[in-house]
Amino acid sequence: MFISGIGTVNGYIDGRNKEKFSYIDGAVWYDCGDTGYLTEDGSLMICGRNDRQIKRNGKRIELGGIETKLREIEGISNAVVVTENGKELIAFYTAGQKYDTAKLRKQLADMLPDYMLPDDFIFTAAFPLTHNGKINTKALLELYRNTEKSGRDCFLSSEEQLHELVEICENQLQIKGLKPDDNFFKIGGDSLSAIMLITELNSIYECELSLADIFTYPVLGELCDIIHHHERN
Repeated sequence: MFISGIGTVNGYIDGRNKEKFSYIDGAVWYDCGDTGYLTEDGSLMICGRNDRQIKRNGKRIELGGIETKLREIEGISNAVVVTENGKELIAFYTAGQKYDTAKLRKQLADMLPDYMLPDDFIFTAAFPLTHNGKINTKALLELYRNTEKSGRDCFLSSEEQLHELVEICENQLQIKGLKPDDNFFKIGGDSLSAIMLITELNSIYECELSLADIFTYPVLGELCDIIHHHERN
């Protein structure tokens, strides 16, 4: 990603990092060191630093290269690969549905050498962001560690937020003992109750969920992530 405009200076006072500045048609362009891409609606998604290389089993791996190939798989909207202790590769991805890990790994194996294949794939409804809008890879790692300990699916929402949504669904469906990894439509939900739930959630959280959201993210924990993703934006 390169930036330019009235706020872009001609260089550093001490002359360092000259290679980061380019001069094109009288304008100054600065290489900010981040990678990103434009979404279909014209929004800019910032993926992180472009110098994210690691060495694994004697081979250099560019994490961004794995992410690019993951995004090429039909249905995956975004992907972030992080490393645990410089050894284990964990791929997080957002999509309309959770993919079978074995099938996902097989698809990726057709595009990448074995040493670049992630050790684990984690589906999540939305990525945690830093205060300046970048994907928070440290938070993703923490989520992965918590998922390993608990054995449950990886949800971005806090335990308090998940408990609150589960309680709302229990009242809506008149069912007790629901869990964040329960599927709304497999525990008695139907189109009518989905409309009622979305209406109630929009009122409580002051967000703009659509009926399509609950069909796309029927697992309660995933739906909770989407709600709080709406709130952050």
